[in-house]
Amino acid sequence: MPTVNVDTTVDVNEDVDVEVEEMLDNCDDEEIQQVIQWLKDNEFINNSDLESRTFPHQQFHNSVTAIVNNYYLLTPEEQSTVEAIANKYC
Repeated sequence: MPTVNVDTTVDVNEDVDVEVEEMLDNCDDEEIQQVIQWLKDNEFINNSDLESRTFPHQQFHNSVTAIVNNYYLLTPEEQSTVEAIANKYC
């Protein structure tokens, strides 16, 4: 019986219209970090761009700084709480 070889490779070149906001809204935290790293690597943003803070962010930063500066005043329970939160993201 004869053998027939069939090339099943198909080249597809199709443009897909994707809304950036929709794509980013569906990203998890790790994927967003990858996007940020890509933007930094390709010089679209730099660290100083990321350091400009909104009021809530600045307020949070001030609160965390106050905890760091007053570490010795924290109770053991408060220290454990802070460590548990930090361990979640480390």
